[in-house]
Amino acid sequence: MKTAVLSIHDVMPETMERVAEIIELVPSAHRNKILLLVVPGLAWQPEQLMQLRQWTTHGLQLAGHGWHHKTEKIETLWHKLHATFVSRDVAEHLSITAEEELTLMQANRDWFEQNGLPISDWYVPPAWAFGQLPINQRSDSGYRLFESTFFVYDSRAQRHHFLPMVGYEADTLLRKWSVRAWNAINRVLGRWRPVRIGIHPQDLSLLLADDLRRDLTRIASEQVELTHPDYLFVR
Repeated sequence: MKTAVLSIHDVMPETMERVAEIIELVPSAHRNKILLLVVPGLAWQPEQLMQLRQWTTHGLQLAGHGWHHKTEKIETLWHKLHATFVSRDVAEHLSITAEEELTLMQANRDWFEQNGLPISDWYVPPAWAFGQLPINQRSDSGYRLFESTFFVYDSRAQRHHFLPMVGYEADTLLRKWSVRAWNAINRVLGRWRPVRIGIHPQDLSLLLADDLRRDLTRIASEQVELTHPDYLFVR
């Protein structure tokens, strides 16, 4: 793993302190390359919105990340399987119609503009799970880049970019070893491609916290170079 894009997921009112703690662990010279994945449809307070604005003045980017980050219904077989083995109750794009999915994404982007927050071109659905909206209609949301488990789709170029991904969200022994195996494979792939480092606010208290701290140390020692997300794609 030589170069990486670092994103912090689930930026919500109740996670702001933990998000700030993770940001502090990233070397200051690299913090302007962090992508913060923000969940808009919650009880945001003025001081928390001010904190988001302050982070952007230091170069951190904001990206869209669902609306409530919690599904209201689990109806399809695919969603039931996904919830059981991967996402639990957070994959809110699944089990809604294509029209509802587009409305959710449009509301997400509008929220940033309504609150005077600069927004990047990136949209990441909770659990990286898109629903029924055809891929060629995602750009109707106002976003350009759409991140899923294996790819980032550039709607302007109509092209999928394969980017390996490592993560640390493991709260059971089964998840610990499965995520660690997944990470090992993607670290090998990262010898040839930039790697996405996906951090969740609770990761520092979970079973792969040491792995996360080790990777942040590698960034600090310049064994891993962080890449500004925008630099991966020609505008």
